Amino acid sequence: MMNKSMKVTLAAIGVAVLVAAVGVIWWATKDSAEPEFELSSTATTARTTGTTAAPDAPAGAATWKVGAGSEAGYRIDEKLRGLSNTATARTEDVSGQLTLDGASVSDAEFVVKLETLTSDDDMRDRRVSDDYLQTAEFPEATFTLTGPLELSGAPEVGTPVTVDAKGSLELHGVTNDITVPVEAQLTAADTLELIGSTTVALADYEIEAPDIAGIVTSAPEGKLEFKLVLTPA
Repeated sequence: MMNKSMKVTLAAIGVAVLVAAVGVIWWATKDSAEPEFELSSTATTARTTGTTAAPDAPAGAATWKVGAGSEAGYRIDEKLRGLSNTATARTEDVSGQLTLDGASVSDAEFVVKLETLTSDDDMRDRRVSDDYLQTAEFPEATFTLTGPLELSGAPEVGTPVTVDAKGSLELHGVTNDITVPVEAQLTAADTLELIGSTTVALADYEIEAPDIAGIVTSAPEGKLEFKLVLTPA
């Protein structure tokens, strides 16, 4: 016959299993991934600024600095015992600048503070920061343009252009050459937006692919993505 203490133990185990099962179902069915970045509508910009016609783009060489509204982060696929999920993290702690002269972009460098990356899960953020990105030792990721970027023409307000930006990415103490497809647009005479993403193999930057006791694992590669909002310095 089952004694009282055994019944209590079995009941506790049953509750723990139920809680774990509910947690797995919640994790597997939630849709927590942030949407991909998009350029702002120039119609929205016009309503906000009170303008009705697109102003002229600035002429001559000018330095543009990253400002409010800029974000960067990562997107990576996860698995929990075969169940798939996509994780995203974002930070607004982005800085940098570029030089725009007619249809040529040069001297571009952008820095992201990795310790401020935030997803929908605090535990994930701590593990990514401490164990994988090791932000105490490598707090920043830096992209530097390695040569002039030639556009098809001088930027015009409301007309997006797509280019491949070749540069170097320093991440986790490792620097590699990369090419990032970038979509750019003047949403106003004094507002330049850039969006883009590129796939990065974690091993290329000596980052261990997350694996928590074989229960939660991630893909060996992920996407770095950004939206930069720049204004003349």
